[in-house]
Amino acid sequence: MDAVEFLKEAHRMCESYDDCEGCPGVPACLVNDTDWHKNPEVVVDAVEKFTAENPKTTRQAEFLLVHPEAVLDNDGILCVLPCMIDKQMYDGRFNGGCKVDCKLCRRKYWLAEMTKK
Repeated sequence: MDAVEFLKEAHRMCESYDDCEGCPGVPACLVNDTDWHKNPEVVVDAVEKFTAENPKTTRQAEFLLVHPEAVLDNDGILCVLPCMIDKQMYDGRFNGGCKVDCKLCRRKYWLAEMTKK
């Protein structure tokens, strides 16, 4: 794991806990405490362990767990329109000429990373 990926994963790990009290294996909070540099091996091990135990997932991967026979397009993206199942994506224009390219919208929506808590 390179330095940029490590920092992204450390941030994802910190975001997965409500506070530093619940963060296992890290001697000090990565964000609020500057003492973490005294034990960098422990911090790196904790982040790597978290990453291994909490793989990134996408909306599509989670949807396919429930609906494994769902139809995918030629690019491997679900054919389900986000605006038909997520009211935050629906703007009332589905049948009235939505201004969004459905293929791009589906790709962005279904391949978005999810964080499990």
